[in-house]
Amino acid sequence: MNFFLEYKNKQYDSKYHGNLDTYTAHMIFTHMILGIAALPIVPISQFVVLSEITELSTRIANGIKWISFFILLFVLGLLARTFRSKLARYQRKVRWALDLFYTALSAYMVILFWDGITGHAASGTQYLIGWWHCLICYTTLSVISRWYLKAAAFVMIVGRLTIGHYLNTGSMFSIMVMIEIIAFLLLNAYFYERDEKKRFIEKQKLSEESQIFREILDHATQGIIICDLQGGIQFRNWAHGKYSWWNEESSLTGNFDQIFVEQQRNFTEYHSEIVRSNLPISETKIKI
Repeated sequence: MNFFLEYKNKQYDSKYHGNLDTYTAHMIFTHMILGIAALPIVPISQFVVLSEITELSTRIANGIKWISFFILLFVLGLLARTFRSKLARYQRKVRWALDLFYTALSAYMVILFWDGITGHAASGTQYLIGWWHCLICYTTLSVISRWYLKAAAFVMIVGRLTIGHYLNTGSMFSIMVMIEIIAFLLLNAYFYERDEKKRFIEKQKLSEESQIFREILDHATQGIIICDLQGGIQFRNWAHGKYSWWNEESSLTGNFDQIFVEQQRNFTEYHSEIVRSNLPISETKIKI
């Protein structure tokens, strides 16, 4: 992987970004539910609760901005639900388009959040507004799939709010908080995606090795059984009824108890010696 965590193997990159279900599912459920929950409350909060701390024109402007934002989220979720199968045909292009769109949407969210913190509400109200903004920011932008675009979207919001607060108040505390938050966002987005992609590579290689192993076993002429340590059968390459001595209702040990070598020793005791010796199975003489 390079600095942007893009796979050098284009096949891996295509498979990792090829599944759009998690993306559209987040849009359908989280964004639609957020829009449904917030839309009825926005007019009340702007025209009733905040009537004593902001002017009417400001409340109308803020109300229109917030209503437009939540309607946009709801419509995006509705479109993802309606055209889910069609979007799946162009998964890579759609993912890029959505990543860029949500990154650009963070610029609009900066305007909304700045209007919220520049009001003259009480400190307790401002505290609650801040938590509400954090929730909206996380649920909206966490869907971005590429770490550098996700980090850019969050940094844009945090940087604008903290620098604006510093210019208004002159407090260096806001700058120190900004550095801490940005450092966390960058490192968390990078290492989280890197870990996810490493696990994907491991799963992909294991899947490829398993597929190759199954193909080899399917072409084997002898009967093959793969068991776990508890004696449970994990794989068998012959069909039911191929061998008359195999009883489907018996356990693995019960079936092997029917197999004896010429020296009349039990097969379950003898098979370990066969494995330790370098003789192929075809050279061992077995009676059934």
